[in-house]
Amino acid sequence: MMDFSQSIFLRRFGLKGRSILFCVTLLSTTVLILSGVLISQNHEEALRTISLHAVIHARSVSRNAEPAVLLNDHKALQHLVNTSVSDDNIQLAQIRNDKGELLASYQRNSSFTPTIKTDSLHPISGSIGPNAHRIELNSKELLAVVPIWMANNQEDINLDLIEGAEADQSQKSDFLGYVYLTYGLDAIHAGLAKRIMSSVAISIVVVFCGIGVTVVMIRHILTPLHQLSETATAIAAGDLSRRAPEQAVGEVGTLARAFNRMADALSRHTENLEQQVRERTAAIETKNQQLEDEVAERKRAEAELRQAKEAAEAANKAKSEFLANMSHEIRTPMNGVIGMTELTLATDLGPEQRENLEVVRSSAHALLRVINDILDFSKIEAGKLELDMIDFNVRDCLADTLKANALLAHKKELELVCDLDPDIPEELLGDPGRLRQIMVNLVGNAIKFTERGEVVVHVRKESEDSEHIRLHGSVVDTGIGIPWDKQQQIFDAFTQVDGSATRKYEGTGLGLTITSRLVQMMDGRIWVESTPGQGSVFHFVVVLKKTQTPASPKPSPSKLQIQGMPVLVVDDNLTNQKVLSGMLTGWNMKPRCADNGFTALDMIQEATQKGTRFPVVLVDAMMPEMDGFTLVERINQNPELAGATIMMLSSAGQPGDAARCRKIGISAYLTKPITSSDLFDALMLVLGTVDPVTKQSDLITRHTLRENHKPLRILLVEDNPVNQKVAARMLDNLGHRVTLAHNGQEAVEMLNDAAYDLVFMDIQMPVMGGMEATAAIRQAERISGTHIPIIAMTAHAMRGDRERCLQGGMDDYISKPLDVQVLANILKHWEKVILRGTCPPAPDPSEKHVPAGSVGQANDLEQCVDEPPTDKAKALEMLGGDEELFEEAMNIFLEQTPRVVLDMVSAAESADTQRLRSLAHGLKGSAASLAAEPIRQTAWSLEQMAENGDLSLAEATLDQLQQCLHKLQEFIQVSTGQQLNQLNLVDHR
Repeated sequence: MMDFSQSIFLRRFGLKGRSILFCVTLLSTTVLILSGVLISQNHEEALRTISLHAVIHARSVSRNAEPAVLLNDHKALQHLVNTSVSDDNIQLAQIRNDKGELLASYQRNSSFTPTIKTDSLHPISGSIGPNAHRIELNSKELLAVVPIWMANNQEDINLDLIEGAEADQSQKSDFLGYVYLTYGLDAIHAGLAKRIMSSVAISIVVVFCGIGVTVVMIRHILTPLHQLSETATAIAAGDLSRRAPEQAVGEVGTLARAFNRMADALSRHTENLEQQVRERTAAIETKNQQLEDEVAERKRAEAELRQAKEAAEAANKAKSEFLANMSHEIRTPMNGVIGMTELTLATDLGPEQRENLEVVRSSAHALLRVINDILDFSKIEAGKLELDMIDFNVRDCLADTLKANALLAHKKELELVCDLDPDIPEELLGDPGRLRQIMVNLVGNAIKFTERGEVVVHVRKESEDSEHIRLHGSVVDTGIGIPWDKQQQIFDAFTQVDGSATRKYEGTGLGLTITSRLVQMMDGRIWVESTPGQGSVFHFVVVLKKTQTPASPKPSPSKLQIQGMPVLVVDDNLTNQKVLSGMLTGWNMKPRCADNGFTALDMIQEATQKGTRFPVVLVDAMMPEMDGFTLVERINQNPELAGATIMMLSSAGQPGDAARCRKIGISAYLTKPITSSDLFDALMLVLGTVDPVTKQSDLITRHTLRENHKPLRILLVEDNPVNQKVAARMLDNLGHRVTLAHNGQEAVEMLNDAAYDLVFMDIQMPVMGGMEATAAIRQAERISGTHIPIIAMTAHAMRGDRERCLQGGMDDYISKPLDVQVLANILKHWEKVILRGTCPPAPDPSEKHVPAGSVGQANDLEQCVDEPPTDKAKALEMLGGDEELFEEAMNIFLEQTPRVVLDMVSAAESADTQRLRSLAHGLKGSAASLAAEPIRQTAWSLEQMAENGDLSLAEATLDQLQQCLHKLQEFIQVSTGQQLNQLNLVDHR
């Protein structure tokens, strides 16, 4: 019955089907058997391997645990257990003593519940020794048990004797306990399942391959028979040209050849009759075919050209529309993010909030640039990308680039260092956006592929000529490096070092391609040097043009007396030490370096003992053993060491750091990478704002630097030479650009010809006074719709003077003599106003500082003459400690004042009260700026006399004024050693 059923079943298939069925059955059976055997062997081998590994690991723990078990040191045993479970498969590790008491335990997962209990398991029976162990295994776990025994006992110990009542006492003492290691078998089971799936997949592949081979073989056998059958059918239908293939051998081949001979005989009978007809018609058909081919070829070429043109135009239009749509769709939400951030930044925020929002804004801009990579690549491919050639500040451009990447570097705890060649000009002509894009791509890649260490950016001037300058930049990292065979491919589009679907580092592969193309557009080149496992160095060279407009120079460090100033740099990173030392040395300072907090304390102690303290200390926040905050606290705890201005540099700013800095008296807190301009500005701020008595100041942050970074274009309107020198130098020291106008008329004309941010306006001046000039400026602004802040700067300090200035169209008021701190506070207020583009009302008058001695009645003139001619300490305090400015201003004062006194004498003799009042007012302001109190008070008395119209005491007062001036000259000659010209004055005595 079975044979009959099989026969009926097989009859349903032909020769081809039976062959395929046989092949499938044979291959399937063979592959399944072999797969089962291999899987079983592999599984057993995996169990043996993990068992061996468990025993070896347990023996290692046993040998290390022997001293701690003898001492019953649970802490050491627990530490041993915690540090020895490096294998992720270990789920439970225990150490028990010879009584079974648990000494130390480690469980990887609190939810893990072992199925093999160690507390109730008899560990090992029989003898134990260096090779004794026990393995317990079930479907989920593997437990390895190894005894702990004393190292001096090299003989096997009979465990039964130890367990028994008659055990030798020495053997008991040598046996100390057990080590239990429980391994999870999930990985082995996963491997088994993977191998089963692989075997099934291989079986399927083998079966299908077998089917394919069988089909090919059957086709090779049956094809000649089918061809012979088709040939016979065609010849029977009258097609004598058909022939059977003769490739087959054997009987089929013989049959095909005989069949062909028969067909040849039949065809020869008709071929002779048709030969002539074919020959005649062949020539005609050939000619016709040639003509038709030529016509068709022409039509096809024209059609292809037309289609290609239409396709190119359509593709170009579609690409342009796509780029426009994508640009709009992507930029719209991004601009929303950036715009709302800008609006929030325009509100009143704390320093930390503002700095966080600045990072958000910077990151949003960086993300927008990354999105633009795709659009840029399309433009580059289409040849539509062009460079925008404008004047820009190279240092600011590079610094902003690093700030955009600083947050990511700080999150990864990387040192991000910027090293710019001081010889690089500040202003160059080029495309700052594309240069910034090059740096963002290279620095971003370096940070992405670096897990620990540092990323250092070097930019050097390679060469220059009369019109161009070549900059050589390099980005050095300590990351994973690039294999040799990939170093040239990384600059190709959509190419990455690891292009697999499971790669660790994501990206489109366009960044370096765009960077390479941009560098080429800047007439440069780019290349990489890398060692796998050690890091990479990306080099690029770009050519920029020199600008025709020279950059405005920054204030010289010497103006705040930092030349030769000792500075201590505390940083464990040698690269940071080198960069910071180079910056400080370039400003004529004297840096010394310490690589840890302990060395720094010793150096500060040594300098204090020698009487050469460090006025400024730069401290890295993150250092081993003793971090920067601890170092500062140690310094402050010792009264002999405290007193220096401390600036903190951090590579990973954390919330709360600013508050901690304020608490322990740190003057500045800046995040790395620190650029030379930021460090310079921070030094200027801390040295200019720290109270010389308390050594305390507001904390300087990147937000503070941003607010103080942009120098204002200030128009100083002042006719007095001394006041000109003092005010211009103060403003210059505070980092602003000053232009001088000698009277109001000149100021009005200069405002019509050039743009300024702020005006300091004296009140009493020849040709046109300050009030008249302000009225003319405001009249012109009513037509133009603009408004420039004007700050009154006058020796008038009586009640109501400020209100009169504000009513006259001025925005603020500062009294003479100028005090550098008051001037800095006023500038700080108006810098914010100018930055925001608004012009709110001036601060409340009650908040303004009126210098001592500017208001009130004059002292008795006789007492005035007996006072010291000048208070140099007070003058230096008002001038910000600038002795050079004091000497220059004093020389100008002694040179100009005799002529002023002679004019005052002439005005008094002619009873010209108006001129006398004006001259006395100007002299009063000049004397107050130099703290020459006797001359100031005498000039004030003359001003009051002229204002009241009573000149009865003018002659005596002028004599006393001359006495004061003589005493001032003698004082200056004695104190400075200068030989001054003899004063040419009129003596009325």
